[in-house]
Amino acid sequence: MLTKLIAKADVVIENMAPGTFARLGFDYERLKEINPRVIFAQVKGFSPDSPQANYLSFDMIAQATGGTMAVNGEPDGPPIKPGATIGDTGAGMLCAMGILGALFQRVNTGRGQHIQIAMRDAIINYCRTPMSRQVPLKDVLPRAGNTALGSSLGWLCPCKPGGPDDYCYIFTSRGNEQHWHHLIEVVGREDLVTDPRLQDGTARWNHKEEVDKAITDWTSQHTKEEVMEWLAEAKVPCGARLQHKRADVPQGST
Repeated sequence: MLTKLIAKADVVIENMAPGTFARLGFDYERLKEINPRVIFAQVKGFSPDSPQANYLSFDMIAQATGGTMAVNGEPDGPPIKPGATIGDTGAGMLCAMGILGALFQRVNTGRGQHIQIAMRDAIINYCRTPMSRQVPLKDVLPRAGNTALGSSLGWLCPCKPGGPDDYCYIFTSRGNEQHWHHLIEVVGREDLVTDPRLQDGTARWNHKEEVDKAITDWTSQHTKEEVMEWLAEAKVPCGARLQHKRADVPQGST
């Protein structure tokens, strides 16, 4: 039955344990014999030419070995697994991109391809910014928690009424001083404009505790929705903390 399906298929995808599909008699060479146009996509935990090629993996294993746990967490705390399943979903997205590219090439060649995605490699791909920050350092990149390393303001600000999800993330880019000026204008702390200690992003980072307090004194008086609306209208990058509930999921989503 599987052989008949493969003969008519455009794409075959499998993510069984390493070697399982081949032991069942369906490696890429066999698939090409059945259907030269078939695109064979495999998702595994680790690259087939790596020492860990035969290791089993799930989302959290990919996140541990790929680096996202290492860059998540508070500076003085242990690594933390991100809640989003980017090891699974992220690898699937890269696999889909590979399939689309193979389908496009098949229009010209008439031949299928063998696509292999390693979950750990997918995670490393998503760590591009931490990797770029690691380059000039001799030690391991420190964890930054909810802060945007080197930028102030850049963290979750508590909002009214103070519940577990009453936060809004506010970010003022070091590359755009207007963000900072617009923020303190909305907050009503124009006195910070002339403060000689806060004249650029690096200086504000060095005084981040004082900066954070000045902003959170304001955010704590308003709801996260109000904070996001007012700051977004003032062209300040911000995002209210979303707690997923059944009612938040658009109809038709899965």
